[in-house]
Amino acid sequence: MTGCRLECEMEEKIRKIIRKGRIIALATASKDGKPDLICVECCGLFDNKILIADCQFNKTLLNLKDNSQVSIMISNGKDYFQIKGKAEYFTSGKWFDKVTKINEGTEYKPKGALLVSCEEIYDLNKCEKVV
Repeated sequence: MTGCRLECEMEEKIRKIIRKGRIIALATASKDGKPDLICVECCGLFDNKILIADCQFNKTLLNLKDNSQVSIMISNGKDYFQIKGKAEYFTSGKWFDKVTKINEGTEYKPKGALLVSCEEIYDLNKCEKVV
């Protein structure tokens, strides 16, 4: 379901998990299918998309250049969800400025901003697709 609207289709529980400061797992894959998984800090939910700062992407950024499809795992310690979607990468503009401001005063200096749309959501506790 391309471009699903989080505010309409996600349960309140999921939106509460996707918040600034939450550590989430971000998975990418190279063009030949080799997976990569990193933990990143979520910068929040904006325009119904998940915003992530690139402070330490290496293989992740290489993968994104060839394959914009990503998978994210979010949890509050009790409930677990997987979100699949398309990532857009920015090195300037509104989203880069936002992650730069969010990271002011920290040791992390963003090199870019990743904005992930929601295409599919799975409840991992129930092993079922919810969106």
